[in-house]
This record gives sequence, C-alpha cells and structure tokens, in this order.
Amino acid sequence: KLLLDNLNKNPNSKAIIFGTPTTIYANTFQENLYENGISKNRIITQSCPGLANIISNDFDGHQASKIINKYVKEVLKKNPINFELPLIVFLGCTHYVYRENLFYKSFSLEGYSNLNILNPNYAYAESLRDLIYNEKKDLICKQNNISLNFVSPYAIPNQEKETLTKLIKPISNDTAQALQNAFICPELLEN
Repeated sequence: KLLLDNLNKNPNSKAIIFGTPTTIYANTFQENLYENGISKNRIITQSCPGLANIISNDFDGHQASKIINKYVKEVLKKNPINFELPLIVFLGCTHYVYRENLFYKSFSLEGYSNLNILNPNYAYAESLRDLIYNEKKDLICKQNNISLNFVSPYAIPNQEKETLTKLIKPISNDTAQALQNAFICPELLEN
C-alpha cells in the first residue's frame, strides 16, 4: 500500500524494490502493483543476497555500506534511470531500513538526489498499532500501558543481538530491551 500510494502520487516516478532473493523472486510486491494499475516499466527489482545477515552482524556498518553500494550500482547499471525523474526506493526487508542512510548515500554517490526512500517498517508498525488498538481498545484504555516481548524459535547469536539492539534502540527502546530479553520458544516451528 505504501509503495502503491507513492507511485500513484507521482505518475512520472519509477520504483526500485530492494529485497531478499525470496522476496524478489516471489513477485508479491510486483504482482500487487501490476494488479493495481502500475505499469511494469515503472518497477525495477534488485535482489540483495546476504544483505540482511550482513546488516544484522555489522555493528559499525562498514561491510553493509560496501554491499549496499554494490547492489545500488548493479541495479542502476542494468536499469539506467533518468536523473531528473523522481525515483522511489522501497526497502523491502525489515533489516534494510536500519541502514536507510547508507542506501541514500549510495544513490547520492551515483548522482541521484530526486529520491524518496520508503521505510515500510513505520507503515507496518502504524498498521499493527491500529489493529491492536481497535481489537483491545477497552483493555488498553483501562491499563494504559503496553508491554513488548520478543519471542523466537531459536536463540539469536550475541553479535546479531548486539548489532540489532544498537540499530533498534534509537527507534524503540522498548523493542531493543525486549530483544535483549528474548524468550526462546522452539514450539513456534511445530505445526
């Protein structure tokens, strides 16, 4: 919805969707856009194998910066885009948005300044907040607080936990704290 709304607001724009190989090859975003009237020539995709894992484990962002530069150059080489036309960059993986600044820097180095980077994490968080609020309105109003728990079917490696905590903390201290106190529940993987 976020990407579709932005493409509809500016009919001269093109969009680059960055995602994991699974996300890109599933064509979910692309098909949804096409079904909603967006022309195929306005959508460009770039698979970024390994980037989410690098972001999770690259505390200082040096390695992530190199890989993001590589993928930005790769997509622009395959799909030259007019510098003057608006360009929408959709970060189609939850981890990519933690290094949004590196995507912007990479595009700037390639000469693109008419850029709109979309962070779907915020849109999803707002949607989730509204859903929870609408479902549990009475309970939330009575208690006037919400607690967060991080539940995973497996233990998060320490380096990854440390890096993700650093990246998440400026956005949500409560979420970073929940990650540090993760509850491991292998039963989540059971049918």
